[in-house]
Amino acid sequence: MSLRILHCAPGAAAPEGLHELARIHCAVTPSGRLWDLPLQVLEGAGEDELWCVPDTVRSALIQLSGGTIEQRSSQDFSIYWLQLDPAEFDNFTDATRYAWQQVLYSLQAGHPCLLKAWHYLPGINAGQGDQERYRQFCQGRQDTLTRAGFTGPLPAATAIGIPDPDAPLVMYWLTGHNAGHNIENPRQISAWEYPRDYGPSSPNFSRATLAIEPGLLLISGTASVVGHATSHPMQTVSQTIEMLTNLDKLLEAGNSRHQPMVAARPSLRIYLRDPADWREVKRQLFDSGLRFQHLLPLAGDICRRDLMVELDGFLLDSQAGGTHVG
Repeated sequence: MSLRILHCAPGAAAPEGLHELARIHCAVTPSGRLWDLPLQVLEGAGEDELWCVPDTVRSALIQLSGGTIEQRSSQDFSIYWLQLDPAEFDNFTDATRYAWQQVLYSLQAGHPCLLKAWHYLPGINAGQGDQERYRQFCQGRQDTLTRAGFTGPLPAATAIGIPDPDAPLVMYWLTGHNAGHNIENPRQISAWEYPRDYGPSSPNFSRATLAIEPGLLLISGTASVVGHATSHPMQTVSQTIEMLTNLDKLLEAGNSRHQPMVAARPSLRIYLRDPADWREVKRQLFDSGLRFQHLLPLAGDICRRDLMVELDGFLLDSQAGGTHVG
């Protein structure tokens, strides 16, 4: 079993002997490809993120009511990319229920273990109280998991807002033959145990998922949260420091399960509510002493209104390999 995650110039070919399981490109104005993520890159031209495997990749396009899914599968892994128009549904909860039904269907049709899900929600903070879109999203996901009697490990997950409120809901998710190991952060309450303060349904995700076979740690959305509460509300610099402390503790927990990953460097996406904060956040990142394999800053809204910055990413051990090409 082998999975490599690489970064390359847009359009550059995968290295010889590898096949593209997925190619993700971030741009404010998508080209029309399904695999374009509609977020502004805050520094540089942006690079393609390639998920590569050594064996043949099969592709299928599935037309949905109000959207599309592309499935790309190898022997050991599948990635699915979904775009859905929320306007086709009565509310955002219904749109999320439908989207997560597709996630669960995919586990029956291909590889049965869900490793990570990425969610990009237009207008994530729109609405008040329990009518906020993010809370509706959590409700829809919980409803679908409960009705399906889902008992598998909760995957790592990210939920970030697309600043354009009229954009489609974008999701993609990674599945595999073997279940990953949930990793939790000792500084934080597990997300599924959050109190009612954050909505009628708690977020259903683990802080990270460790896929032992390829030596891959998939890092969930990580922000300035201690216990269950936001630390340093609206204070970007202090939140960045707290966020990096959480990342450090999460990597420690992951390394305790898979020792060869100790020397690996994470590849991270940094999401900023206010793009003007990037210079200061970048300074904090490099002053922290954390060494990165790759760093991509993006303009994106965070699930809580008082959170200004969030990260997610992955850690791939040196034997599996993750680097720049092209």
